[in-house]
Amino acid sequence: MKDAVVFLFRNESAIHLDNLLQAINTIFALKNSLMAANTA
Repeated sequence: MKDAVVFLFRNESAIHLDNLLQAINTIFALKNSLMAANTA
């Protein structure tokens, strides 16, 4: 039972980390497009 809980917890953490990385990538992409718009 404990193993299942640990597995679930690890899975959740991986999903949250993935979402965080996607959010960071989105922010950088927005920043880059804003900078490109400013130089254009």
